[in-house]
Amino acid sequence: MPYDALLLLGFACLVAAVVGGGLKLAGVDIPVVDSLPRQVLLAVLSVIIIATALILGRDDDNDTDRDQTKAGLPPACVAQLTKGGRTAAQSNPKVLGAIDVHRGPADIAVNHRSMWVAHADGRVTRIPLDSRASRLKPLPGVRVGSTRSGQVDVAFGFQHVWVIKREFNPSRGYLAKIPPSGSIEEIEQIRMAAPDNVATGEGAVWVTDDEGGLIRIDPSDLTRRRRERVQGETHGLWAKHPPCVYVATTDPDGFAVFDAPSGKRIGVYRVGGSGEIVAGGGALWLTDRRGEQAVLRVDPQEPEEARRISLPIAPHFDALAASDRGVWTADGERTVVGIDPSGRRDPRLIPVAGEPVAIAIAGTPELVWVTQHASNQVTRIRP
Repeated sequence: MPYDALLLLGFACLVAAVVGGGLKLAGVDIPVVDSLPRQVLLAVLSVIIIATALILGRDDDNDTDRDQTKAGLPPACVAQLTKGGRTAAQSNPKVLGAIDVHRGPADIAVNHRSMWVAHADGRVTRIPLDSRASRLKPLPGVRVGSTRSGQVDVAFGFQHVWVIKREFNPSRGYLAKIPPSGSIEEIEQIRMAAPDNVATGEGAVWVTDDEGGLIRIDPSDLTRRRRERVQGETHGLWAKHPPCVYVATTDPDGFAVFDAPSGKRIGVYRVGGSGEIVAGGGALWLTDRRGEQAVLRVDPQEPEEARRISLPIAPHFDALAASDRGVWTADGERTVVGIDPSGRRDPRLIPVAGEPVAIAIAGTPELVWVTQHASNQVTRIRP
């Protein structure tokens, strides 16, 4: 008997036990109950039937999740992720120097001309890719949220800088749309509940929140939003390889994949890591949140499995960037690590003091940019 029919029968028995009347449901006759012992027995039976129905229902849900997990990525998403190739990285990376910036540089994003640094207090700094400055100030008058520090994330897309900020005690969240000019009159800012990460891609701005949601926002009208539920607690977010959006999540300790045009979930994949997630070198890459000395490489053609690449340091869960020439992470203390996506060279360690965390890759020739939260600097590294 289907579990929904069992559930109805269980409730019918419970009603019969309470009222002592007869009932007929799903082809089963329940006669008048005029005996207290029989009513008690019927009540116990109803509880057993209801519990069985709920267990069967939960198993059906789990089977659906398992089927989703086994499904591969759509061919269009695989094709985007595997474009380009894996080039053996240089063996002798070199630190080119640091730029002093406003206090608390927490995250970094890139467009074709500039690096954008989001600071913990909501300030934003623009660094031209060809800058030779030793010190740069934030955009005058630009601040996301209040003067209080919080958790921030930054992305660039649709000719604007996008910054989310989560403040605590009291809890308040913001999303800001900032023009590259930094014109205060053109800045748009809205309140959001518990934003965690922001990304752009496939005609939308994407925001994950700490309440297990993925929000699709129209970049031309911030009031037009649609929210999809993500299993587990969300962390990393990647949307630069359409038509899929990738969200690292604790349930099932891996990542979920969404169709960007519709916002609907395609599948979930348990790979053993749910920190940051990026794409590059023909693969998806993840950190975890358990302090393991490794990053995970996921082949888009076999997304249900991950290759564990051991490292001499434990990556900070937010420190991850990738290109066809290299994958980069940091320990959040004093070391940046370059990983060869081709697998031909051992990981390369570069000492960078001041708590290196956020990492981005940009420029021609390609440079690695690292924010140092404690020393209030951004360092450039030649791979």
